[in-house]
Amino acid sequence: MFAQEKPTVSEESNVVKVNILSLLVGTGSFFYEHKLTDNLSGQMGVGYLNYKIGDSKFSGLILTPEVRFYPKSNAIDGYYLAPYFRYQNFKLENTETNNKGTYGNY
Repeated sequence: MFAQEKPTVSEESNVVKVNILSLLVGTGSFFYEHKLTDNLSGQMGVGYLNYKIGDSKFSGLILTPEVRFYPKSNAIDGYYLAPYFRYQNFKLENTETNNKGTYGNY
């Protein structure tokens, strides 16, 4: 007889993630994931970027909420399927010419 092992279920119900390497180039990416059930979690991602080259400055904000479905009942740990929504808002400014522009999308 073979014993069947039950899939390991994560003990955590909240996880905070930070992309440390992106901080080196002036971008920040932070994520918060909350376990709703053994198969489902919600995550909110926030990204910020800020670059300056000469008289030009480029900055932006990115928000990404998503719902994650974990087929193997191990929410927060493992493979998942996730529909998401993304909002982006960017701004470009040049202080020498006083030109400004913005771009936003969903």
